[in-house]
Amino acid sequence: PSTIEDRVLHPDSWYYQHNEYDHAQCTRPQPICDDCGYKRDQDYYHAMIESSQVEDGHQYSTPPNMPITCGGEPLSGFVKLTSNLVCNAGAVAADDGYDGETVKAITMSGPGAVLDCDGNTIMMPVGTALGNPVEDGSVGIVLENGAFAINCKVSGFNTGVWMKGRNNVLKNSSVGGATTDNISTTGYGCMTVDGVESVGAGEDGLQIDHAGTMQVFASTFTGNGDMFGDGILTEEGVDLCFTADEVNAIGNSNRGFSLLHIGPAYLKRTNASFNEGDAGVFRFDDSGSTLTLEDVQLIGNVGDGLVAQDVDITTYGTVTSLGNGDDGVEFLAFSGNNVDINVKGDLVLEGSGSNGLSLDNTDGAVSVSVKDCAFLKSCSNIDPDIVASAGSGTIMFEEGVDVTCDEVHDDLIGEFSCSKDCPNDIGTGTICSSPVAAYCYPKPEDW
Repeated sequence: PSTIEDRVLHPDSWYYQHNEYDHAQCTRPQPICDDCGYKRDQDYYHAMIESSQVEDGHQYSTPPNMPITCGGEPLSGFVKLTSNLVCNAGAVAADDGYDGETVKAITMSGPGAVLDCDGNTIMMPVGTALGNPVEDGSVGIVLENGAFAINCKVSGFNTGVWMKGRNNVLKNSSVGGATTDNISTTGYGCMTVDGVESVGAGEDGLQIDHAGTMQVFASTFTGNGDMFGDGILTEEGVDLCFTADEVNAIGNSNRGFSLLHIGPAYLKRTNASFNEGDAGVFRFDDSGSTLTLEDVQLIGNVGDGLVAQDVDITTYGTVTSLGNGDDGVEFLAFSGNNVDINVKGDLVLEGSGSNGLSLDNTDGAVSVSVKDCAFLKSCSNIDPDIVASAGSGTIMFEEGVDVTCDEVHDDLIGEFSCSKDCPNDIGTGTICSSPVAAYCYPKPEDW
C-alpha cells in the first residue's frame, strides 16, 4: 500500500524494499542473551516428561493416580489435567501454609516438574475468592526452580502464573483476567515464555522482577491494565538480559514494553502498536545499556512510537514508526551519558502527530550514524521531520548519512540537511487534521 492510512490499516501487509544485508557493517546481529538451553525447534516437552519420569521413578497424573485439588502441596514429576480445575471459596484457604503466601491452585516445583493442562482451564471465577473478588493474593499456577507448564488456560486469580526461582518455562498457554499481573517472575536465572497469550490483566500482561535472562517468543500481550498497565514491564534495577522475538504488545492501557534499568534488550520481529500511554516502547537505563531493534513495527500509539533514554540504539532489518500521536522516535541523553544511534537497517518514521525523529540532550553527547546498507526516512509528520535540542550537550550526525526528509529544526553540531526529499505519494495530504495522528485511524478489526 502506498498511503500512510493503508499502511496503518494493514500493518502486516508491507515492508519497505531494502538492500541485501551483505555489507559487513550490517550483518544481522547474533543473539544477545543466553538461550538458557531452551531450543524452540526441539521437542522440549517430551524431553521434560522423560526426565521427570526418570527422576521420580513414577508418573503423577490425574486421574487415576493422583487427584488434583486447589491449593495442594507442591508437585514434581509429570502432571496431566483431564478436566477443568475450578477454585472457589469453599475449595481454598487463605493461607496454604507454604512459604507464607496465600493459596496457589497448582504448584510445580523442581527440575523435571511438568504440568500439561491438555487444554483445560484453571480458574477462579470472579466473586468466589476470599474477601474482595479475587483479591486474596491467589495464584493459578506456580512454576519454581526448573518447572514447565504447557497447554494451559488460566483465568481469574490475583496473579495468573508466577514463575519463581530459576529456569522455568510457560509454553502454548493463555492467561487472562488476573486482578494484578497475568504473569509474574521473581528470582534469578532463566525464564521463558513461548506461544502465550496474555489478555485483560488488571495491571501488566507480564511483570518481570528477576535477574538473569528473560526470553519471550511468539506471544501476544493485549488489552492489559484497567488504567495504567503495560504489555510487558521490567522492574527497575533488575540485572536482566531481555529478548522478545515474534511478540505483539497491542492495545494496552499504558505501554507495550516498559524496559527500565535492565541490561541489554533485543526486540526482533516485534509489534508494539495502538497502546494508550506515552509510548509503544519505553527504554530507560541511566547506566548506559543497549537496545537492539530488528524488524520492529510501532504503529498508532497514542504517545511516541519509541522513547529511548540513555541507551545505545542499533536498528536492523526495517524498523517502522507510523501514525503515532506524538513523536515517531524520541532519543534522550541525560545524566552526562553519551548515546550512539546506529542505523544498520532502514529506520522509517512517518505520519506522526509531532516530529518523526526527536533528539534531546541536556548534558551528554548524541551521535547518529546511518550505514551504507541502510537509510533513515522521516516524512509526512505534522511537525518538523527531524528536531534536535542540544541543551549543554552535543548532537551530531555523521557526515554523508543517507536521510530522507522535508523539514529539519535542528540544534546540531556541524552541517546537516536532508539528502533526499520525501516522495509525494505519501505527502501530508494523507494525514487527517487531528493534532493527534493516532486518532486519525481506526484500529484494524483484528487488532
